[in-house]
Amino acid sequence: MAGDVEKVRAFIAIHPPRDVVGQLIALVAKLKRTLKDDAFRWVKLEQLHLTLQFLGYIPREQLEEFQEVVAGVVSRHKSFYLKTESLGCFPSVSRARVLWVGLTGEGEALQRLKSDLDKGLVPLGYQPEERPFHPHLTLARIPVLPASCRTLLQQQVAAHDTYSSGEFTVQTVELMQSFLSPKGASYRLLGSFSLQSV
Repeated sequence: MAGDVEKVRAFIAIHPPRDVVGQLIALVAKLKRTLKDDAFRWVKLEQLHLTLQFLGYIPREQLEEFQEVVAGVVSRHKSFYLKTESLGCFPSVSRARVLWVGLTGEGEALQRLKSDLDKGLVPLGYQPEERPFHPHLTLARIPVLPASCRTLLQQQVAAHDTYSSGEFTVQTVELMQSFLSPKGASYRLLGSFSLQSV
């Protein structure tokens, strides 16, 4: 879009490891067999990530400043573990627009990291979200949930209430660039920053 030529659409994320993604691929394959409807726009599973901050369009000349802030904050935090746990929907199962798998584990460590990133990025013009942070990995987007799918979706969410693909250690945080197209979003790594080893 005009005016955004010299800007980068960016976000800060945590990516699950390959073994967790592999188990989620199996879960999604099962869900697809049950939820046979074009209403579900399934994400590319190799792009699964937990968004810590969506930065929006940032000036390209500010990119280095963002990288420095993220690197500085991340380096002060220790690695921690997360685990995938249960299915859910935003805003609710009956009015689902997003189907996700939740993330639990060392939630306090995750929240401290996110809060410190929020504070560090404010001087660069970032405005932290006011809504509560709900750690999750998006599996599908649902622009309009057909009435015919509602019961099936509710059954699947209930059936996977105790689902878990195991825990994993978060060792890095990534700064990503996002590209939008009619075929969906694609991403490029702008920087990877290591947490302290425990």
